[in-house]
Amino acid sequence: AKNREELLAELQEVKKELSDSLAKADEALRVKDETLELKESFEEELQAKIEQLQSDIATAQAESEAAAKAKTKETKDLEGVISTLKKDIEKETNLRLEVLKSKEALED
Repeated sequence: AKNREELLAELQEVKKELSDSLAKADEALRVKDETLELKESFEEELQAKIEQLQSDIATAQAESEAAAKAKTKETKDLEGVISTLKKDIEKETNLRLEVLKSKEALED
């Protein structure tokens, strides 16, 4: 009977150790699941931020290109105005020279 009691006690001890091991394994799995959920949440946040930054970059590039085109057009417009002004000044200068020549011819 003693042998049987010892075996039952040993069985109870093994049963308790297995139960403790299962409890530890369950806790480890719970922690692992929580960690994975946090990781996935962080990854989703990072992906959303990356997408927002890519969108912001694309918008900034488009705005920059539009501003550059506008400046180029403005520069060309100003070059046209300057060219016209130069021609007008040249015409005015030539007319004044002709007037002076005509005046000199009349005085002679």
